[in-house]
Amino acid sequence: TWLTKEEIHDAAWEPSRNWVEAGGGSVATVHIEVLGCDNLANTEVGAAVGDMTDPFVAICLEDSMLRTDVLHDTLNPRWMPWSTRAFSIHVMHPTSYLMLGVFDYDNAPLDDHDPVGRVSIHLENFQQNT
Repeated sequence: TWLTKEEIHDAAWEPSRNWVEAGGGSVATVHIEVLGCDNLANTEVGAAVGDMTDPFVAICLEDSMLRTDVLHDTLNPRWMPWSTRAFSIHVMHPTSYLMLGVFDYDNAPLDDHDPVGRVSIHLENFQQNT
Protein backbone atom coordinates (compact mmCIF):
# COMPACT_ATOMS: atom_id res chain seq x y z
CA THR A 1 0.00 0.00 0.00
CA TRP A 2 1.23 3.49 -0.85
CA LEU A 3 1.60 6.29 1.65
CA THR A 4 -0.08 9.67 1.27
CA LYS A 5 2.05 12.84 1.21
CA GLU A 6 1.09 13.50 4.82
CA GLU A 7 2.03 9.97 5.89
CA ILE A 8 5.39 10.29 4.11
CA HIS A 9 6.03 13.63 5.85
CA ASP A 10 5.12 12.20 9.25
CA ALA A 11 7.21 9.04 8.74
CA ALA A 12 10.27 11.12 7.76
CA TRP A 13 10.15 12.83 11.17
CA GLU A 14 10.32 9.55 13.09
CA PRO A 15 13.65 8.83 14.85
CA SER A 16 16.38 7.31 12.69
CA ARG A 17 16.91 3.61 13.30
CA ASN A 18 20.55 3.37 12.20
CA TRP A 19 23.34 5.84 12.78
CA VAL A 20 26.55 5.68 10.74
CA GLU A 21 29.63 6.41 12.90
CA ALA A 22 32.56 8.20 11.27
CA GLY A 23 35.46 10.52 12.00
CA GLY A 24 38.72 10.22 13.85
CA GLY A 25 38.33 13.10 16.27
CA SER A 26 37.77 13.18 20.01
CA VAL A 27 36.83 16.83 20.61
CA ALA A 28 33.10 16.53 19.87
CA THR A 29 30.50 14.51 17.99
CA VAL A 30 28.23 16.10 15.39
CA HIS A 31 24.93 14.32 14.78
CA ILE A 32 23.32 14.90 11.38
CA GLU A 33 19.97 13.62 10.14
CA VAL A 34 18.98 14.28 6.53
CA LEU A 35 15.18 14.26 6.43
CA GLY A 36 14.31 15.76 3.06
CA CYS A 37 14.56 18.42 0.37
CA ASP A 38 11.89 20.51 -1.34
CA ASN A 39 11.53 21.64 -4.96
CA LEU A 40 14.82 20.30 -6.31
CA ALA A 41 15.72 21.12 -9.89
CA ASN A 42 15.06 18.35 -12.38
CA THR A 43 18.46 17.54 -13.86
CA GLU A 44 17.06 14.81 -16.13
CA VAL A 45 16.34 17.25 -18.99
CA GLY A 46 16.07 15.42 -22.29
CA ALA A 47 15.71 12.03 -20.60
CA ALA A 48 12.75 9.69 -20.93
CA VAL A 49 9.30 11.06 -20.15
CA GLY A 50 8.69 10.95 -16.40
CA ASP A 51 12.39 10.76 -15.52
CA MET A 52 13.30 13.02 -12.63
CA THR A 53 16.27 13.73 -10.40
CA ASP A 54 17.59 10.77 -8.36
CA PRO A 55 18.81 12.71 -5.30
CA PHE A 56 21.28 11.81 -2.61
CA VAL A 57 23.10 14.00 -0.10
CA ALA A 58 26.89 13.88 0.27
CA ILE A 59 28.38 14.97 3.58
CA CYS A 60 32.01 16.05 4.10
CA LEU A 61 33.42 16.93 7.49
CA GLU A 62 37.14 16.77 8.23
CA ASP A 63 38.27 13.19 7.47
CA SER A 64 34.75 11.87 6.77
CA MET A 65 32.94 11.57 3.46
CA LEU A 66 29.47 10.03 3.72
CA ARG A 67 26.24 9.91 1.76
CA THR A 68 22.58 9.08 2.10
CA ASP A 69 20.74 6.47 0.12
CA VAL A 70 19.71 7.44 -3.41
CA LEU A 71 16.00 8.12 -3.86
CA HIS A 72 14.80 7.65 -7.43
CA ASP A 73 12.66 10.00 -9.51
CA THR A 74 11.68 12.67 -6.98
CA LEU A 75 12.06 16.43 -6.66
CA ASN A 76 10.83 16.40 -3.04
CA PRO A 77 12.75 13.53 -1.43
CA ARG A 78 12.04 12.28 2.07
CA TRP A 79 14.51 9.85 3.63
CA MET A 80 12.74 7.35 5.85
CA PRO A 81 14.00 6.34 9.33
CA TRP A 82 15.18 2.93 8.09
CA SER A 83 17.29 4.42 5.27
CA THR A 84 20.89 5.65 5.43
CA ARG A 85 20.26 9.22 6.53
CA ALA A 86 21.72 9.61 10.05
CA PHE A 87 25.37 10.21 10.85
CA SER A 88 27.47 10.70 14.01
CA ILE A 89 30.80 12.27 13.09
CA HIS A 90 33.59 12.54 15.68
CA VAL A 91 35.45 15.78 15.00
CA MET A 92 38.99 16.99 15.70
CA HIS A 93 38.39 20.76 15.52
CA PRO A 94 35.37 22.74 16.73
CA THR A 95 36.00 25.32 14.00
CA SER A 96 35.64 22.99 11.02
CA TYR A 97 33.12 23.37 8.21
CA LEU A 98 30.39 20.84 7.47
CA MET A 99 29.73 20.62 3.74
CA LEU A 100 26.49 19.17 2.37
CA GLY A 101 25.88 18.62 -1.32
CA VAL A 102 22.76 17.39 -3.07
CA PHE A 103 23.48 15.42 -6.24
CA ASP A 104 21.54 13.64 -8.96
CA TYR A 105 22.79 10.06 -9.06
CA ASP A 106 24.00 8.97 -12.50
CA ASN A 107 25.00 5.39 -13.14
CA ALA A 108 28.15 6.44 -14.97
CA PRO A 109 31.57 4.74 -14.95
CA LEU A 110 33.24 7.62 -13.09
CA ASP A 111 30.40 8.39 -10.66
CA ASP A 112 29.91 11.69 -12.50
CA HIS A 113 26.86 12.84 -10.54
CA ASP A 114 25.12 16.11 -11.43
CA PRO A 115 25.26 18.76 -8.67
CA VAL A 116 21.89 20.12 -7.56
CA GLY A 117 22.86 22.31 -4.59
CA ARG A 118 25.29 22.72 -1.73
CA VAL A 119 25.81 24.47 1.58
CA SER A 120 28.74 24.96 3.95
CA ILE A 121 28.06 25.35 7.68
CA HIS A 122 30.63 26.45 10.25
CA LEU A 123 30.44 24.14 13.28
CA GLU A 124 30.50 27.15 15.60
CA ASN A 125 26.97 27.93 14.31
CA PHE A 126 25.63 24.71 15.84
CA GLN A 127 24.04 24.77 19.27
CA GLN A 128 25.06 22.08 21.73
CA ASN A 129 22.54 19.42 22.75
CA THR A 130 19.95 20.27 20.09
